[in-house]
Amino acid sequence: QERGLDVREPVIGDWTADFGYSFARSLGPAPECTGIFAANDQMALGILHGFAESGVRVPEDVSVVGFDDIPEARHFLPPLTTVRQDFHELGLRSIDSLLAAVHGRHAPSRLLIAPDLIVRGSTAAPRLR
Repeated sequence: QERGLDVREPVIGDWTADFGYSFARSLGPAPECTGIFAANDQMALGILHGFAESGVRVPEDVSVVGFDDIPEARHFLPPLTTVRQDFHELGLRSIDSLLAAVHGRHAPSRLLIAPDLIVRGSTAAPRLR
């Protein structure tokens, strides 16, 4: 919005590559968006596949970003830009909170762990309309 781009309502998916594929195919060969942020890398994989079959070029026509940084993400075509969470730290903090609750100690209700943006070949600056 800060850059004057339209922001659409989220589309609720089912976390699978098949959903991402069907969604991308439903957009046709000329999507009106400049980028898609998928809730996980599996849906992003399906989006890349669906766009490839529709003739949509990633990232030239549409950028695609996933979430999780699964090990295969760097081998997608193009390699997937994604958000990496520190699952080890998340697990440690979750267990600490659980143990605190079990032992009657105060546990924080929210734990913030900064993610990392892993930039790869599936993103570019938005195309001008």
